[in-house]
Amino acid sequence: MGAVEEVFSQIMEAKGKQNEKMIVTLGTVTQVRELDCDVSREELPELLGVRYHSIIGSIDQYMRITPKQGSKVLCAIIENDISEAVIIAYSEVEMVQIKIQEAEFEVKQGKFTIKNEVADLKDIITNGFDTLTNAIITTPSGPGNFSPADKTKFEELKNKTTQLFI
Repeated sequence: MGAVEEVFSQIMEAKGKQNEKMIVTLGTVTQVRELDCDVSREELPELLGVRYHSIIGSIDQYMRITPKQGSKVLCAIIENDISEAVIIAYSEVEMVQIKIQEAEFEVKQGKFTIKNEVADLKDIITNGFDTLTNAIITTPSGPGNFSPADKTKFEELKNKTTQLFI
């Protein structure tokens, strides 16, 4: 190929890249932080500060998926600017968090949290089993309690339930 053809080819390639609105690239998570991570790519520059979610408007309401360090991710590079990258697919997930107004949902290490500004599901269930264990039952012959077998079952259910929560 001649010099003019080579220059023309390079110009056309550069022009094509200018028109790209989003590029998707594969990489490996090398560093995980609270709101972003770094991603290495084969034979390409490392992506620094890659966001876990694309934010439009308020960051007080979000769905955040945090990848595991060392996992593979697909990153979208917006407007061909590597400083504007966001993860769009994950091979392994460390944590999922959803916050809408005051409601929060989180899953991490096989356990979860569900709460809002006035209630926490773990506390509600735990306190419910404690209340049942210590309940005094009104009977025709006077106050009574649950049987020892019932109390053992309540404690067993309480322990299983708390194993679900962070």
